[in-house]
Amino acid sequence: MSRRPDEVSPEEREARIAELRAKRKARLRTLAVRSGITITVLVLLGLFALYWLLQTVAGREVLLAQVVARLPAGSSLTWSKAEGPLAGPLILHDLDFRYNELHFTAGQAYLDPDIRPLLGRKLRLDALRISDATLELGPSEDTPFELPNWPDVLPAIELPLALQADTIVIDGLRITQLQQPIIDISKVRGGLEAADGEFTATQIKVNSNLGDFRIDGHYLPRKDYATDLTVRALMPPRPGQPAARLGLVARGDLAHMEVAVAGYAPKPLHVSFILDGRSDPVWNMSARSEQMDIGQLVPAQFLAEAPAPLALDFTARGRGGQARLQGRVRQGENELVLAPSNVAIDKQVLTVAPLVAEAFGGSVRLQGTADFSDAQNPGFRFAVVANQLTYTPEPDPSSPDSTPVPLHLKEARLGVAGNLKNWAAVGKAEVAREAQDANLDFDVRGNDQQAHIERLQASTPGGSLELKGSAAWAPTLAWDVDASLSKFDPGYFAPGWEGNLSGSLASKGKQLPAVAGSNDMRFEATLDVPQINGMLRGRRVDARAKLALQGTQGEGNVRLVMGDSQIEAKGKVGDRLDVDARLEPLHLSDLLPGGTGSLAGTLQL
Repeated sequence: MSRRPDEVSPEEREARIAELRAKRKARLRTLAVRSGITITVLVLLGLFALYWLLQTVAGREVLLAQVVARLPAGSSLTWSKAEGPLAGPLILHDLDFRYNELHFTAGQAYLDPDIRPLLGRKLRLDALRISDATLELGPSEDTPFELPNWPDVLPAIELPLALQADTIVIDGLRITQLQQPIIDISKVRGGLEAADGEFTATQIKVNSNLGDFRIDGHYLPRKDYATDLTVRALMPPRPGQPAARLGLVARGDLAHMEVAVAGYAPKPLHVSFILDGRSDPVWNMSARSEQMDIGQLVPAQFLAEAPAPLALDFTARGRGGQARLQGRVRQGENELVLAPSNVAIDKQVLTVAPLVAEAFGGSVRLQGTADFSDAQNPGFRFAVVANQLTYTPEPDPSSPDSTPVPLHLKEARLGVAGNLKNWAAVGKAEVAREAQDANLDFDVRGNDQQAHIERLQASTPGGSLELKGSAAWAPTLAWDVDASLSKFDPGYFAPGWEGNLSGSLASKGKQLPAVAGSNDMRFEATLDVPQINGMLRGRRVDARAKLALQGTQGEGNVRLVMGDSQIEAKGKVGDRLDVDARLEPLHLSDLLPGGTGSLAGTLQL
């Protein structure tokens, strides 16, 4: 007969509890051993997996696939061959990266990565070496025009891939836009960290066809535009000239920013900009140089023939979008003085009230407003008044006995009003030469695609010119213009081309669609000159012409007598040549001031 639970003795109960405790400890011991074995196995598997990822070809391919998968939408990254483990060094051959219109290629890319953030959004590298690289920027972003707005006017940094490289070595990088060369970099050395809203350069040295540059410091738009940046530049010299040297230092943030540029080009050049205040800053700017040669600052590939050196002294100061401008620029014997002038930008409205420039013994005054609130159809209303301007043309070398006659603009008034899709420009001018006056009166109306000449009349002593017609630039280039002259003297409006011309001419044309696979411009056009005769630059003129162009095919008949020159030509050009021309003779000085040489004979093709 069994006993009830309450009949168990205390000794038996204690023994039972001790037995249960022993069994639980045994189970915990067994579980701990099993857990330890499991964790050890997992750690070993993890280490093996990490080793497999970082030190084996198969693992490298897996992680590189993850890197590609984390690229932004619209981008791609490919290579023809990879060498080395992902732990580095890793060498990628024929690297090709595309992001929207951006296209980067490199013959070889050597990467020594920092493994810890490998799967993150920032690519961190102990070393990056690139050779034989190209960067195609693609077309510029087509964004509506906007007036500058603080602090958005400061450059932003937006990158498709965040990158940090302690050591950068680049040998050969050609940057183009729409296949047109921008800069050819031969060598880059230094360190770099760049991401959205941040840029840090560590002793970067760049040697290129546009100059040698040294960059050190940081610029952090996303951190209140904190800036501590130094840039030094040695520009490529032109033949027979010293190289320009420039330095830029920028320090501060939105609360207080100082920017200074100093150097020699070839005389000392100083530019400073100081800003105080975050939302409505007070600012001052100045630029001074006794002699600044633009040719030393702009490479020859962008400016084949440099203008004469400038001397400048310019200051600007203001608060927010309000500006007070004043200064002067001198080039040779010519000087332009900017009288104290006021310009203001309020949101998307530009106000000029007024802008006054003094030059050529007179003054030009601009006043009005432009409203860019509607970027697709901005409005404007401006008035320009010019008074007492005098211009003396250069002597004509082909006419050593002639003396240039000064041209005096007594007064000119121009008004432009409306908006981009419906505007009007009207004006009048009074010109004097040798105590005789000429007048110009015009009225032109148009929109964002074309302009129509309502009235354009010029009168000279005893003569006149009347021009009528229209011109279009969208969707394609087109024109239809007629001109009639009666004893007209163009020298009142084109100094150095004095004369007395009568006759008429008409021209009509339009741009044709491009041929598939070609970017060459093609036109359908006609020019009809029944007769223009008279005098020009002291030479007798008798001209007749009838020309027609259809794509690459043209034909015409020309007869020109100017001074001692006589030209007769007729025929066709294009797929077949059939030209008969006679030069009896042609003196280039008869056609253009400063022209030299002569041609004589016949030509038959």
